[in-house]
Amino acid sequence: MKRVLLVGFDPATVDFSDPALPPGMAAEKIHAGIKLALADMTRRGWLAEHALFEALVNAIHRAAPQTAIAFNSRPEDSGAAAARCIET
Repeated sequence: MKRVLLVGFDPATVDFSDPALPPGMAAEKIHAGIKLALADMTRRGWLAEHALFEALVNAIHRAAPQTAIAFNSRPEDSGAAAARCIET
């Protein structure tokens, strides 16, 4: 079984008043996107989990430098981002 670790910042720590963020963005939307991403990965037959970003990327890099790390552009395209690495 393929394993995918979905990492990111806790939406509760995001300053949603930042003008660089899309209008109307909120923690609830991010949580919903994460839920959709995890469901998509499960449908693909992958074991998917999520955790904090920086500590995990550094731990992965130290322990398994050959591991591919994919980045999404929004929570709901996380499965497609992982597929770019897994299916190549």
